[in-house]
Amino acid sequence: MKPKFSSYPYTKLKISMLVGIIAISIFSNCKKDIKSPAKDILSFTIKKELNTNLTADIKALIDGTNITVSVPEGTKITKLKPTIILSEKASVSPANEVEQDFTNPVKYNVMAQDGTTKEYTITITVKTIPLVFKYKSKDNSVDVSWTAESGATKYKVTYKTKSTELTEMAITTTTSNIPNIVYDSLYYVEVQALNDNATVLNSTKIRFTPSIKWTREMEHATWTPRSFLPVVVYNNKLWLFGGTTGKDGNNNSYIGSNELWSSSDGKTWEKQTTATSIPLYAFPTCVVFGSKIWLIGGATNDSFKPSVWSFDGTDWTSASATGFSSTLFFCYANVFNNKVWLYGQGGVYGFDGLAWTNYSYPVSQYSGQAVISYNNLVWNIGGFTATCNTGHDKVYSSTGPATDTWTRHRGMAGDDCSTQADEYWSGRGNHSVVEYGGKIWLMGGLRGNSVNLNDVWIGNGLTWQKQKVADWSARNDFGAVVFNDKIWVMGGTTDNRTTNLNDVWSGGIEIATQNGWE
Repeated sequence: MKPKFSSYPYTKLKISMLVGIIAISIFSNCKKDIKSPAKDILSFTIKKELNTNLTADIKALIDGTNITVSVPEGTKITKLKPTIILSEKASVSPANEVEQDFTNPVKYNVMAQDGTTKEYTITITVKTIPLVFKYKSKDNSVDVSWTAESGATKYKVTYKTKSTELTEMAITTTTSNIPNIVYDSLYYVEVQALNDNATVLNSTKIRFTPSIKWTREMEHATWTPRSFLPVVVYNNKLWLFGGTTGKDGNNNSYIGSNELWSSSDGKTWEKQTTATSIPLYAFPTCVVFGSKIWLIGGATNDSFKPSVWSFDGTDWTSASATGFSSTLFFCYANVFNNKVWLYGQGGVYGFDGLAWTNYSYPVSQYSGQAVISYNNLVWNIGGFTATCNTGHDKVYSSTGPATDTWTRHRGMAGDDCSTQADEYWSGRGNHSVVEYGGKIWLMGGLRGNSVNLNDVWIGNGLTWQKQKVADWSARNDFGAVVFNDKIWVMGGTTDNRTTNLNDVWSGGIEIATQNGWE
């Protein structure tokens, strides 16, 4: 008889196998239902093949959820296509390599597989080379400077105006110079930092406009209001002597002063010891010559004196007036060819430090004119004459007053007072001229008996260009001088020297800049 086979162990095995299969199936299905929570931006790159004006790919700096990128100037951040690498199975909005405007920070939302999100802030800035501009009045140019760029071995500098062609230069220094500046013109400058392979590491484009800016340094100086005030630069300071402080109510004569003031900055004035030995002169003139200040002429009780004094910074000394006529009133002085030259209604005098010599003058009975040495010539500009008390527009030059030869460049011949019908400045007197930025600056003055002026003209004596009207009030008989690379204007009168001023103004070329060339 065959043994009986029991089915129980077999059934038990089948049940165990079935349970195992079900468990594996359940585990497998559960694993399929687990979704990734990863939602990171792993890299953010601006690639050169997708974006214009780039010479290399630029990778962003990722700091938590803040992402920053610096791109070279010239990169159009309004149209950038970033390449973004994300966590596996994550997605991003805005989408990868889709054009975006990054003028302002942009929010990017990353969604994980499990539906959770993380927000990133992308900030893109344009990397530039900071430029510093400085106007140089001595040669009328602008220096452009910058800090050396890491890895740069040379720099390419390009500049132009709307009316001039591009000028390019390759330099190894960090300073460039733009010559022959034209005020109120728009200039375009680009500086590129290059390595040995001529790869642009960084660059910047700037627009700038040089223009005169007037600043009121003092509304009321510590010295009293006055006109016809001589101001000179001596030993790195401004020096102001005397002037006309008003009229005497008894006899209506002009009141002079013998005060001496100095300033190292034009803002703070210190009164020096009064030159008590010098009479209270009205209408004096001053000039620096031979390491001294020379005080020449003037009037007491409306009587003009052939007075000459010198000042060495400490003491005043009476000097020779031999050959100096007492008829030389309302005089103006300048230095030319190692002599002091004095111009006024009584003629022209030359002074070598010892004696005075009289020479001829282009127009008789001249006063209120402005005189300046410029481009190896002496220039006589505007003024009043006996037959032209409203002020004329004549311009004369001479290779030297001692030659007795003067050339008239504009204005009518002789004592004719007619003003030329052109775009130049109108006839005037009691105005001021200085040399600044390689040009003659003509400012303010008096037209007729009552029209004060505050217009500004620059030129070379032959041609002139009108500038913006000055911010200081219209006036005549004021002090003007160049000091610390600026033009200084102070004092003066708004009428016939009875209403005087004591404000102080400085004017210099300001460089206004804008980013880019557009």
